[in-house]
Amino acid sequence: MKIYINNIQRDVDEGYVIDFVSSYGVGVATYIGEKPAPNKECFVEVDIEGVLRWGEDIEKCSAKLYKIEKLGNLIWIYGTLESLDEDGYAILRIGESIVSLETSGQNFPIGSNIKVKSSNVKLYDVGY
Repeated sequence: MKIYINNIQRDVDEGYVIDFVSSYGVGVATYIGEKPAPNKECFVEVDIEGVLRWGEDIEKCSAKLYKIEKLGNLIWIYGTLESLDEDGYAILRIGESIVSLETSGQNFPIGSNIKVKSSNVKLYDVGY
């Protein structure tokens, strides 16, 4: 996913907490890689840490949206459930980007419009 880094909030053990903007919205996440420069575009892989629970961390949406938003301490990512393995590994489609998820519980059908909330979003620099 292509993002624009607005600001580096602080250094943390595993990287840098940044404010970012993408074509899908705005958010805050931990950037993993060399220290980024503010006001810079880059490409990242989006990862949501931890196991997400269907019906709690993952909710159904009535409309098809590709969106990222920050609400309080949480980041909400809206998209379409593209695939799901028996072990709970899922792929969320956000426009031209994908996000992998580890899930548990009774899942929604593939093709469902969903929104995922997390306070632990990581962005991995892909180097281009």
